Amino acid sequence: MPDDRHISLQVQDQPSSGTDGFTNAIASDGTIYSYQFSERVSGHDHIGGNVSFTTRGFVKITVKLPPGGRFKVDYVTFANDVNEQISWKDRSSPFAAEIHNKNDALANAYYLVTVLDTDKDYCTIPCDPMIINR
Repeated sequence: MPDDRHISLQVQDQPSSGTDGFTNAIASDGTIYSYQFSERVSGHDHIGGNVSFTTRGFVKITVKLPPGGRFKVDYVTFANDVNEQISWKDRSSPFAAEIHNKNDALANAYYLVTVLDTDKDYCTIPCDPMIINR
């Protein structure tokens, strides 16, 4: 049975330097933000946010923003989920998104966490890693 995954998401209201591990994204107002997904596995930080499962069984993927900040989860969408494996559970916190993965079939899907900047006219920032069921 696969383990649930806990992903951290950091968002900056500035472009990446190119060496800081952040990815640039164009916000809904046309400005450039940057974001970084990371996960702590076996005592080591892994940058990226892509998650991969090699065994079958339901799993939750929780994406968390720093609580109390200006960035909040607006919504989550999915692409390339041809076997209908992935769904977004209603959120219990504006600083987290809980993604459910049935993980009972192959998948190479993308999840897109759209983040809201409450300090800047509520513009949104797209942040998009992958979910892979092997």
